[in-house]
Amino acid sequence: MSGTTITEVVKDKVYCLHNPLLLDGRLSAYPKRARGWSSSNCYVVKEPEGAYMLDTGYFAHQKSIIAQLDKVLDRTTPLSLFPLRITEYMSVGNALAISRAFNVRECYATTIDALLWLDLESTSHRHELPDVASKVLRGELMLDPTGCGRRPMVAFNAPIRLLNTAWMYDEVGKILFSSDMLRTCGAIRPKAPG
Repeated sequence: MSGTTITEVVKDKVYCLHNPLLLDGRLSAYPKRARGWSSSNCYVVKEPEGAYMLDTGYFAHQKSIIAQLDKVLDRTTPLSLFPLRITEYMSVGNALAISRAFNVRECYATTIDALLWLDLESTSHRHELPDVASKVLRGELMLDPTGCGRRPMVAFNAPIRLLNTAWMYDEVGKILFSSDMLRTCGAIRPKAPG
C-alpha cells in the first residue's frame, strides 16, 4: 500500500508501523469535515527472545501490516499481542491474520474474553485464534518477562479515557504508549538532553 512506512523509534528495540488513512468524512474517529491524511500506527517492542505488538491495525491494512512485521520480526519469534483499545477496530482488526502468520503466544487485554474481541472473521461461536493464551489486565501489571526477554514493560488502565483503554510504559525506551490519547502518534518519548 502506498504511503506505508516503518519508523525505528529505538534502534533494534521499538518500531512504529504507519499505515495511511484518507480523511474523507467516512471514518467516525475523525470529524466529518476533516480532510487530508492521517496514520494508523501499530508498535512493535522487541528483544531477541520475543516481542510485543501494541495494536494490530485496521483490517484494510492487513497485507501492509503483515509485510511490515516481516521486515522487523522473524515469523518464529514469540509474539504477544496487546490491543490498547480492545473495543476499536484499529486495535484488533488484524489479530487473527497476525496469529496465523506469526508465532503469537498470548494476548493481554483489559477485558475477559479478549480472544472473542480479536476474531472478526469467524462465523461460528468459537474463536479461531490458534493456541493463544488470553491474559486479563487488572490494575497495574508487570508483563511476564518470558514474552519479551528481559524487557520490563508496565501496563495499566489509562488514567484519562472515554473507552476501555490501556497504556503501556516501556522502561528501556522510556516510552509511554498512550493509546489514542495523543492522536498524532500514540506514544510519548522525551527528547534526550543536548
